[in-house]
Amino acid sequence: MSDYLPLNIAGTSWACAVLAWLDVPLWAALSGAAILTRSDWTPRDLANMSWALATIACVDHPLRSSLSTASLPRISEYGTQGIANTAWAYSVLHVEDLPLLDALASAALPRMSVFVPQEMSMTAWSFAKIMCVHLPLFDAIAASAIALITQASP
Repeated sequence: MSDYLPLNIAGTSWACAVLAWLDVPLWAALSGAAILTRSDWTPRDLANMSWALATIACVDHPLRSSLSTASLPRISEYGTQGIANTAWAYSVLHVEDLPLLDALASAALPRMSVFVPQEMSMTAWSFAKIMCVHLPLFDAIAASAIALITQASP
């Protein structure tokens, strides 16, 4: 898999997760390749790989740890969907990666006004699912939700 780029690793993992295809040798190869190339991954690749692991309920500790480590310095580059999907992925796997969750919350705060309602609610749900109370994040979600609800009211 040395010619497999991070985009290919993340894309293959995503496709396998969507199809619930649990080919153990393939997942082992993808995991190993992901760990080796993690520093070359884009924020989208990192978020997609985290989503894929959660979708198939794969608790690959070395891979998850590697993805978290690679994500931390790049969180500010994540889009709103990447923030929400990554938070969701870690909550579904019941992982309290506090440095990652704090970084996700910090990245979300200045952009909360551009989160679509689904991303906003998914982020709130994800933090609540693992009982991670980040008050500034929940205050920002509350303010944005109130604004959206008020705009929608006749």
